[in-house]
Amino acid sequence: MTGETDARVKGNDDNSKLLPDELIRYRNYMYYKGLTEKTISSNIRVIEKLIFDRFGSFDLTKKQIYTLVIDLKHTLARSTEYTYINILKTFYRFLIASDYPITQNPFENIKIKLVINKNMNVLYEEEIKKIYKTFENGNLKRLTEYHKLIFDLFYSTGMRLDEVTNLKFINFDFENRCINIIGKGKKERIVVYGKELKKCYFHIWKLGK
Repeated sequence: MTGETDARVKGNDDNSKLLPDELIRYRNYMYYKGLTEKTISSNIRVIEKLIFDRFGSFDLTKKQIYTLVIDLKHTLARSTEYTYINILKTFYRFLIASDYPITQNPFENIKIKLVINKNMNVLYEEEIKKIYKTFENGNLKRLTEYHKLIFDLFYSTGMRLDEVTNLKFINFDFENRCINIIGKGKKERIVVYGKELKKCYFHIWKLGK
């Protein structure tokens, strides 16, 4: 049997039925990227339950996307909703990169705002804008593009200090704009980042060559 057939029965959660070909390829891709079995099974389970089992296809209409997002909003905790949307967003980036016949990621522009812990000190929008202006204007000579990249990384992904410190090149999936993180309690998760952060990273990488 082929490697794809093996992937159909890998993991306890998927033994009872065959996976769609798109999920088999995505599962193999996640194995290639070094994600743990637990993370892979969790991602596959979310995608299968929310998309394929519900709609029978990965090519969704606007009405189906709207219905799904509203259901998630009303049935899940905000943090879980945020995680699920990121899982779907990353999966659809993979589909597009794999020449699946869709032209746009239906979840790319869906933003979920996490509830802020009132006991936590945070930066608000105006403060964030001031920081970026400082980078752009070059008011502080000791600030470099590298510092801007680190700030972008924290701001756009919500990563913790120790998570950023322990990042390695292999953790980045530049094609799908996501990062595989081993976080608190050795829990593995995937975060996505935007095009601007990707541009900044490659600009610094070229300067360092």
